[in-house]
Amino acid sequence: MNTFQFYKKQNALVHVNINNRSFETEQQQLAEQGFKSIGEIVTAETSYAAFNKFKVLHFKKLQQINNSHLFVNRNLV
Repeated sequence: MNTFQFYKKQNALVHVNINNRSFETEQQQLAEQGFKSIGEIVTAETSYAAFNKFKVLHFKKLQQINNSHLFVNRNLV
């Protein structure tokens, strides 16, 4: 079983396997790029399963984040 931590920056959502040897390096790189950890740590067999589990656990939060962004069409400006 793998353990994943999710990170978010604007509309980007990424996850990192905590069990990997490179986790600390990846975590530091994400922080340097402005990503913040979000939600609970998720345990799953695969990264795909972890993402789906995360969506179920945090659907309302993700929906609020998506609704809070303003999108402007370049053609209208």
